[in-house]
Amino acid sequence: MNEKLSVLLKGTVFALVALTMLLFSAMLFLKGSSLYSMLIAIIAVVIILFGAKFVKGRYELVRNGIPQEDERTDRVMKNAGYYAFLGTIWVLLGLMWYAGTGVEDHGFPGILPRHVAAVGIVASAVMFGTFYLYFSRKEDV
Repeated sequence: MNEKLSVLLKGTVFALVALTMLLFSAMLFLKGSSLYSMLIAIIAVVIILFGAKFVKGRYELVRNGIPQEDERTDRVMKNAGYYAFLGTIWVLLGLMWYAGTGVEDHGFPGILPRHVAAVGIVASAVMFGTFYLYFSRKEDV
């Protein structure tokens, strides 16, 4: 794929995610939930700021003729994905235990299935980001 087109597509994805969150924030505000509305708007602004910095950096690389990804970046991504996958399995196993044994045998408060899915997805994303940051700062990957 053309590298400029790749950068443009990544920028478009960032913009669409931020726009969707801003629209959701506006709808929450209109329904009277101003606290959640402001929280989601702040998250959207953070996504816009980081997205703009990311896309600008990638565009500078493409404009200067430097490849966007090299062998080290590929290894960092693979290692981060591997460890995030393993961590996600353990988080989901823990959530399954909590939803079954923890609630029935130990009297913990119940958890809805949609919350289990949301926690699993968010935990996976956070772990991937954390491992990516760790491996990208490590000397040898």
